Amino acid sequence: MAEYVQTTIVDDLDKTQQARHRDVLGINDMVVRLDLSDPHHQELIELLTPFLKAGQVVEGLSLIVEDVVRRIDPTDIRAWAKEAGIEIKSYGRIPAEIQKQYISSMMSTGLVELP
Repeated sequence: MAEYVQTTIVDDLDKTQQARHRDVLGINDMVVRLDLSDPHHQELIELLTPFLKAGQVVEGLSLIVEDVVRRIDPTDIRAWAKEAGIEIKSYGRIPAEIQKQYISSMMSTGLVELP
């Protein structure tokens, strides 16, 4: 007998729309994860972009970065790398340096996006 289990992640704000983005935010010694629909994710990005651009990326957050990398769809990293002109294989493990470049790029544009 086969069993099929489907998980639906709902928007943390309105509980009605399917969430397509998982965002991790840290402020005042607190880190939170938000599952957001497209409109709410875009609203969050628009609100935070001026602050993210004015701030500095903090190094040494390896545990958080490792968690972020685990949640990122590898196809997103590969697509970004190809668009950025970075040579990358279409299969196998993605080199850590490319993962780090992808995350830095997403942070610098205010798009810290998780699947």
